[in-house]
Amino acid sequence: MKYKDTGFRAFYRHFIAVPMKENLNVALKDFPGAEDANCILTYGYIDQEAGLTLEILAAGKKTKKGFSFAEGNDTVSSKIRIGNVIDDEVAFFDDEDGSLAARYTAKLEMLHGYDAPEEVEKTRSMAFLDASRDENCNVRYRSVPAQAAIQG
Repeated sequence: MKYKDTGFRAFYRHFIAVPMKENLNVALKDFPGAEDANCILTYGYIDQEAGLTLEILAAGKKTKKGFSFAEGNDTVSSKIRIGNVIDDEVAFFDDEDGSLAARYTAKLEMLHGYDAPEEVEKTRSMAFLDASRDENCNVRYRSVPAQAAIQG
């Protein structure tokens, strides 16, 4: 799955493993297992200033047997802006049993500072607004022509 094909809902408040790339080395350097990682476990949230953002939770390894993730680093907040992985094939983790959320609770709790008011959260579920959202982060709104703003 690629962000450019799915839009922000598949990433927002979900666990996503993104492929390790050279330009992400600096973002992962303070995490256990970074030197052997070929992917990064992240969690998507919306930063009102920067758009859809992926908080790094842990370094990971993808093998034929599946994925494994190292311990996180709760003393560092490291982010990947969606534009850095917009064309990359990523893996989505459902976390139905809550095991990932439990394992990385401290890091996820730090993201509550980005929680939006209930009214804003409702608009994020309204697919009919997607045509008005920014293509790169799919959360901000484009300018509306003055005539449409007056009528609307």
